[in-house]
This record gives sequence, C-alpha cells and structure tokens, in this order.
Amino acid sequence: MRNNEIAEAVTSTLVSSLEAGNVPWVKPWVSLGSPVNVTTGKSYRGVNTLLLWVAQTKGNFPTSRWLTFKQAKASGGTVRKGEKGTLVIFWKFLDREDKATGEKSKIPLCRHYTVFNVDQCEGLPEKYTAVKEIPPVTDRNEEIDTFLASIKADISHGGDVAGYSPTADKIVMPLPGQFSDMGGYYATLLHELVHWTGNALRCKRHLGERFGSESYAVEELVAEIGSAFLCARFGVQGRLQHSAYVQSWVKVLRGDKQAIFAASRLAQEAVDYLTRVLDAGSTESPEANQEGEE
Repeated sequence: MRNNEIAEAVTSTLVSSLEAGNVPWVKPWVSLGSPVNVTTGKSYRGVNTLLLWVAQTKGNFPTSRWLTFKQAKASGGTVRKGEKGTLVIFWKFLDREDKATGEKSKIPLCRHYTVFNVDQCEGLPEKYTAVKEIPPVTDRNEEIDTFLASIKADISHGGDVAGYSPTADKIVMPLPGQFSDMGGYYATLLHELVHWTGNALRCKRHLGERFGSESYAVEELVAEIGSAFLCARFGVQGRLQHSAYVQSWVKVLRGDKQAIFAASRLAQEAVDYLTRVLDAGSTESPEANQEGEE
C-alpha cells in the first residue's frame, strides 16, 4: 500500500467508528488499557492505539494484547483460520542527500503490517492470554496525584466549569466531590492538562479559541486522545464527556486524510511531555512503533 492508501484506510476505519457512535478513545480504555505487543511488551503508540481500540471493541476481545502471525507461530501458537487481522503502521526514515548542496535529510515513509489479538489465536502460552481483573477507581489515586503534583500546573478548584485558559495559563476544575466518581474527575483533569501542554512554553500547539472552528475541533481531538492515552496508562475508569464534537471531528477527518495522524502525533507528544519523568531515557519518536512484520 502507498502512503495515501494507508492514510485512506486508517481514516476510513476511524470515521466509520465515529459515525457508528463508537468513539475509540471513550470506551476501550475504561477497562482494557493500552494496547501492547504481547511478545515484546512494548506499548503501541499514536494512531495505532486508536486503530487497535477500534478493533478490540468491534471484536469484543477481553485483553489488549496483540502480535503478528509470525510472532504467534514463534510462540508455539497459531492464528485461528478465518480470523481477520488489524492494520497498524510504523514509520521508516530514509536518508537523502541533495546532490547539488550536499545537505542531508530524512524522508519519512509510512509502512504497515498486520497484527492479531491473542483472542484470535490458539495454542499461545497462558501468560499471553490470562485476563487480569482491573479494580474500579473509587477513591483518590495516589499514583495519579503524585504525577499531577510533579507537573506543577496551576490548577484551581471551585465552581461549575472545567477548562484551561491559555491567557492565564491556568486550569480550573469543579471540586472532586462534584463528580459522580473519581474516574470522571481524573479523566476531565487529564483532558485539561493535555490542553495545558499546548502552551507556547511547552509543546507549542495552535490552540483554537473559537467554538465550532476547525482549529478548535482539532485541539479538542488532541485533548480527547491524549487524555485517553493517559487514562489507559493509569487505569482510570472514567468516560470523557465530549460527544458534541463528534460531527466536527468527522468533518475534519473527511476533509484531510492526514488529520488523524497529526492529531494522534500531537496527543502522543503531549503525553510524552507530561510523562517525561516517568519515562526518563525514552528516545522514541511519537509515531515510532516497535516491530514491523519480519
């Protein structure tokens, strides 16, 4: 598949899910967590996370663990006959030198391969398929609270509004007790925290300020996806409440087949910025997904 064909396939998958009322970043992470390659232990990143959440929800798979056909075979198992795999992508960078100037640069090429959920396989080791019960978040989460404290964002509580002000560089939140559960509180705060990363002092995103504008819809998409990535990481079981933006997102994605790649990349950059302390030493690029089909 060529780059434009891959973009078309990815966008079509996500638009179809949105139009069917299944927002990939709203449901799966509540109980299923971040997708991982079960043989390498590495998490999928960026747009691949969204693609695998869509496939997981559609297939009703109990775990978020994936592997290639060859990895299943090497592990002593096999993909069941008739099972359909899921497309994921990775970026390969080719070195290029301008013959006239001698300047060197890297050209990104999008490549794809196919993975299968462990539930689509048989004969795999039990450690790959065992389902772990995820306890619900019912009270303060010490890990998240420690993480939030390390960020040192200006967060104030009180009132009935949750939002981030770019001019004041401040997040405002209702009190935790105003939410039906702590999962909803944390999901909302993490959403606003992703907006906070867009400031010129941090990730330097263009923060759309006019409701209904394309830039506003894109920034909300980035915040939704970024919050979902964080919720999956910390095991937060809270639903994001921004369904009013779905049609705006569909319009943006239909109008630009590269939009979902950009939004997921920006969301991953925001998450990487926020988790830099936890992930000290990581040098992966936002869309650098681990193994290709070998």
